[in-house]
Amino acid sequence: MRKAIAWAEISGDKRLQDQLPPSQMRDATEKAKGNREGAAKAVRLAWSHILFPVKAAAPGVAFDLDQLSIATKDRAAIPAAVYEKAGPRGDGIEA
Repeated sequence: MRKAIAWAEISGDKRLQDQLPPSQMRDATEKAKGNREGAAKAVRLAWSHILFPVKAAAPGVAFDLDQLSIATKDRAAIPAAVYEKAGPRGDGIEA
């Protein structure tokens, strides 16, 4: 995240745009985009569980929260992994 933020600031700095050659500005813009995508991917890969509501066993409680691990071999996107685990093909939890 720090690299993504730093490259975004460099590529968006008006003073630097006036001082640097166009090739270096293009490089900074590409690095900003690459680091932003890398940070987003790292956040998605960091997710390892989903939380979902279930009917509460105790009276007076609206619902309880349960969890499932979504660690997959292919590390699919979070919505796909959640659907696979919680959907009709998964562990039988109705989403």
